[in-house]
Amino acid sequence: LRICGFQPTECYGLTFVHKEPREGARWWHTDPATPDTVFVLYYLQKVTAENGCLAIRCGREIKTVPLELGDVLILDPHHEHRSVNNSTGEFRHVIRLAIEFKRD
Repeated sequence: LRICGFQPTECYGLTFVHKEPREGARWWHTDPATPDTVFVLYYLQKVTAENGCLAIRCGREIKTVPLELGDVLILDPHHEHRSVNNSTGEFRHVIRLAIEFKRD
C-alpha cells in the first residue's frame, strides 16, 4: 500500500470468510467502515464463478473477479459488491483484513 501513497495507521477486523457448499449469492452490499479503510483479501484457494467468487458493480456493469490460490485483492469496502453462487460441494475460503490508512 505504501507504493500507492498510503500509510497504514491501524489494522483491525481480521476475519476468516467462507462460503458454504451450494450457498447462494449474497446480496449486493457495501461494508461499514471509515472512509479511509481498505480490505485486503487473501485467497486460500482458487476462486471461480463456480465456487463463489467476488462480483463488483462498476456503474451499470458487473465484473466477476476469479482469482488464484494466494492472490491478494485490495477492495474499497464502500464499493458495491457480493459473492456469486457456490455451486460446488466444497467450501470457499478467504482471509479479510481491514486496514485504516492516511494518504501521504
